[in-house]
Amino acid sequence: EAAEKAERKRKAKELEAAAAKRREEAKRKAREAAAAARKEAAEKAERKQKAEEEERRQNNAKKAQKKVAADKSWRIAQFSRSTRSERDLEKKAQLIMAMGFKDEERVMQLLRQTNGDVSEAVERMSSSSSSSSSSSSSSTSSPA
Repeated sequence: EAAEKAERKRKAKELEAAAAKRREEAKRKAREAAAAARKEAAEKAERKQKAEEEERRQNNAKKAQKKVAADKSWRIAQFSRSTRSERDLEKKAQLIMAMGFKDEERVMQLLRQTNGDVSEAVERMSSSSSSSSSSSSSSTSSPA
């Protein structure tokens, strides 16, 4: 009977050890599954972040392209306007020079200063030529 009792005790210990081993194996598998799930979640979050960053980069690139296109359009418009206004100034300068004013550089300068106002440019040309002729005549007419 003591041998039987010892045998039952040994078997119980074996069963208990096997059960403990199964519990430890189950815990290990659970830890591994949790770690795999965390890793997969982290990889998914990283893929999502990269996709969002790529989308932001593409949006920024599109915005930059639009800005470049808008700037280019603006520059073309400005160039067109300035070229057109320069041609207008040249035509107006020819008109003023046909009135007898010979200094083309001065005529263009005055037209730019007056924003292309022919009347104002002619007025300034007239006043500057009359003041320069009166100052030169006063210096020549002074007694010797």
